[in-house]
Amino acid sequence: MRTLGGITVDYLNICLSYYDFIPLTSGSTGRRKLTQAALMDAEILLPPLEEQQEIVNIIYQVTTGIGNTWEHYLEVQRNVDTITQSILFKAFRGELGTNNSKAENAIELLKETLAQQLK
Repeated sequence: MRTLGGITVDYLNICLSYYDFIPLTSGSTGRRKLTQAALMDAEILLPPLEEQQEIVNIIYQVTTGIGNTWEHYLEVQRNVDTITQSILFKAFRGELGTNNSKAENAIELLKETLAQQLK
């Protein structure tokens, strides 16, 4: 496919990525098909070029933000896993101790240690 005047490639790509083509398909044997004729009949809203570019920019900003958030989540999860392993290792070696008389049992001590590590 290639674009003609009045639509940008990025805008068309986004439209096609999110378009519901199922109603345009045919066949009932489990393998539906989208014909060229049906594809050519697909309706795509066509705002002015400036609005198309604004839509593309907003979608790219949002998807980039989601990607960055996901990467941050994975980094935090790796840190939590590392801290958890470290705490368990110290617990089994008997290296955990506290100066806090409120920590009455091992669970409270582990919670307190984890909270301090996450600060």
